[in-house]
Amino acid sequence: MGLFEPIHDDFISLDDTPTTYSGGNYKYVRVDENQDKVYFNTVIGGVTVSGTTPPDPNEASVWYNTNDLILYRWDPARDEWLSTDLHNYLFSYQGAVSGLYMSIGNVGHEDVYYYIPRPACITGQIMAAENKGEDTKTYQIIDGATVLDSFTGTNYKYQNMAAKVNLDFGAELKVFCTSAGQAARNPVIVLEIRWRYVP
Repeated sequence: MGLFEPIHDDFISLDDTPTTYSGGNYKYVRVDENQDKVYFNTVIGGVTVSGTTPPDPNEASVWYNTNDLILYRWDPARDEWLSTDLHNYLFSYQGAVSGLYMSIGNVGHEDVYYYIPRPACITGQIMAAENKGEDTKTYQIIDGATVLDSFTGTNYKYQNMAAKVNLDFGAELKVFCTSAGQAARNPVIVLEIRWRYVP
């Protein structure tokens, strides 16, 4: 490889022992393909035996809880431990909808919901609707009868992958299509959910 050829955007090991740079412990360094930036990646660790106490996020960014058999990653943006695996919850409606709850599968009724079996966090909200009817429809995320969050589509779609909507154990998750404006047609909503560690 020539001296000025691009370096692959990848992690390379510095040494077997994490080295301290500006107060943090780092084991890997990454150079981007333009060769104008260097990134340090924190040590990945924190596997516990008991699973009762998570590690200090400053010392380890990944933790396997042996109590619930879930691998968690510290999410600094949301300031909590969230599972590395994610689950997609689908809501839809066939035809025109306004002032009604979204359907789950083939069932549409205000008493139908997803039962959330452990503390969780909605980290992503995605919506797309047919290019007819109302293009800026507002939808509410509801637990039982409590509105937790709402979002409004633009030009028949919406996306927020930086969401933080916490759900407690036993939450009854629903989505309601509000009545303002014209009806939306054939909307599909996906809520991306990760499990949330609660001591």
